[in-house]
This record gives sequence, C-alpha cells and structure tokens, in this order.
Amino acid sequence: MDTLDKACARLEAAVDRLGQVSEAGPRARLRARIAALERELAALADERAALREEFARLSTERDRLSLVVSDTQERYAAAKVVSDAVAHRLTQAIADVRSLIGR
Repeated sequence: MDTLDKACARLEAAVDRLGQVSEAGPRARLRARIAALERELAALADERAALREEFARLSTERDRLSLVVSDTQERYAAAKVVSDAVAHRLTQAIADVRSLIGR
C-alpha cells in the first residue's frame, strides 16, 4: 500500500503540474494579452478625453481671437478713413498755403 500511496501522490502531483501547465499555456497568455490591451485601451480613452478637452479649449480660444481680429480690422478700417481724410485735408491745406505765398 505504501507503493500505491506514493503512486497516487505522484499521479496527483502530475495532475497538478498538468493543470498549472495548461493554465500557464495559451489561456494564461491570452488573459495576459487581454489585460494588456485593456490597460492600453484605458490609456487611449484617457488620452482621447484629454484631447477633446484641449480641442474644446482651443476652439474657444479661436473664437475669442476671431472676435479680436474682427474688432481690430474694424478699428483699422475706421482709422484708415480718418487718416485718409486728414491726409487729404493736409494736402489741401499745403496747396492753399502755397497758393497764398505765391508758389
């Protein structure tokens, strides 16, 4: 019986090792790969969320700057009208002065 007990123990140990080998085989590699892909997917989801926030921030900034540019263009156009009017008046005043002094 001692030999039978040893044989049963060896058989039981062999079955345990076989179970460990089968777990360490393709299934374990597949589980590890799935876990790695889940971590990568979570990181990509975080990055996507951050990029969406950055995009929203940049869109808001673009809209604000667009208003500033429009306002600046309007002010420039108004200043150009005034500048052109002043230049015309100065030219006319210079012509008037020249005609008065006989040139």
